[in-house]
Amino acid sequence: MTKAGIGVNFIGEPSSVMLRRDIFSDYSLFNVNLVQLCDLEYWTRIGTNETIRYIPETISSFRVQKDSASAFNHLQKAFHVQLLDKVILLHDYLFHPLYSRFRETIGGDRVLEKELNETLAQSLNHIQSSNNTHERDCFYQLLSKYPGIKFHMPRPAT
Repeated sequence: MTKAGIGVNFIGEPSSVMLRRDIFSDYSLFNVNLVQLCDLEYWTRIGTNETIRYIPETISSFRVQKDSASAFNHLQKAFHVQLLDKVILLHDYLFHPLYSRFRETIGGDRVLEKELNETLAQSLNHIQSSNNTHERDCFYQLLSKYPGIKFHMPRPAT
């Protein structure tokens, strides 16, 4: 897995996916803690446990308008979209039992742990330099929801 692949929705928007109804009961719903990568996380959760098929033809399209949720997220929630969503995604990849096959496929946890550590360090650097209390609060709320992250927190410089 390359860095470019982590956090990049290579599957597409919900309108481009068809799935069986029982998938929802087997794999639950979207992760509500994710702002922008909820569909990528869901498709990865399902795709690592079920057979998926790729259809090379264009079957749907979408556009991001200036007043859309995606545009709002990228402008108003950039810290969450660029860093916190990636932390949540990496945490789930590392610790969620439904990702055991995914971890095996990529050769273990080392790549994911390294990427999580780097993303946590970027997040900490950002909140320490930005003076944005809302972003700082979001970061520490995330730590309380995902206790596995605390073990990967970079140590402060001495």
